[in-house]
Amino acid sequence: LYGRHRFEDEPLSESAIIDFDTAARNPATAHCIAVRITAENAEAGFKPTSGGIQELNFRSTPNVWGYFSMDSSGSIHEFADSQFGHLFASGLDREQARRHMVLALKELSIRGDISTTISYISRLIELDDFISNNITTSWLDGLIKANVDGLGTAESNLSAGNTG
Repeated sequence: LYGRHRFEDEPLSESAIIDFDTAARNPATAHCIAVRITAENAEAGFKPTSGGIQELNFRSTPNVWGYFSMDSSGSIHEFADSQFGHLFASGLDREQARRHMVLALKELSIRGDISTTISYISRLIELDDFISNNITTSWLDGLIKANVDGLGTAESNLSAGNTG
């Protein structure tokens, strides 16, 4: 990031110290977008769900990779963290990485007793505000609050492009 090689310098030597106020950063050469795959119900305020997974179909590509974890029977335990997978999409810039993720989420198939946030996230990353990177955590909180407080459903807010 700052043109240094991790293992070339002695960690405590003068040449290894980076003055972040004056050091020039190397320009970014790629962008990555990550999506957590969770066993949660977006329609019910992102409440965790548990149960079995009968089928999970995901194919990595040169620009998208991921991992999934569940027990040997394909179950998501009711007392475990609801995240059971992660997808990463890369591109030369944010928009290319976003487009790779859109395609990966559309091709991802999970069949079972659990609910997932895949369709919610798929629509979320296609909203104009997300595409233009005009987002904050409060933007997302507004979408979620609209669903939780009964001011509208997550589905209708996303379909209408409402940003809360």
